Amino acid sequence: MSPQLRVDMTEAESFAPVDAPGVFPMKVYSVSEAKQGPKATYVEVQFAFLEPELDKKHGKVYNNYPINGKGAFRFKEMWKKILGEDLPEDAPIDVDTDELLGQEIDVDITIDYEYDPENPKNKVAKLISSHT
Repeated sequence: MSPQLRVDMTEAESFAPVDAPGVFPMKVYSVSEAKQGPKATYVEVQFAFLEPELDKKHGKVYNNYPINGKGAFRFKEMWKKILGEDLPEDAPIDVDTDELLGQEIDVDITIDYEYDPENPKNKVAKLISSHT
């Protein structure tokens, strides 16, 4: 006989794609430890919807930002758009990614069908800065 279980789905996230692509107010939810990719070292930055219903329905949206190599400009752009601070280009620099946590930013989200057409996912198209 199989056991009976009490299942609580009240906090479950569905990760369903947004109803329509567009710009959503979000906050930085997490920044991963550095990970080694095939071309560069990167961090994964997760964004959470500010509206609780959207966050529960669509879950977190993430993007990878290289921290070295030719793609490191993406990390520099992300840092500038979120914190309004330029990072120097003439030498490596240590940064505290905890500074990003909780910061609010508008995120332009598209729906990605390429990776798995039967299970599309939300994708960060770009960050929209409030810093000039």
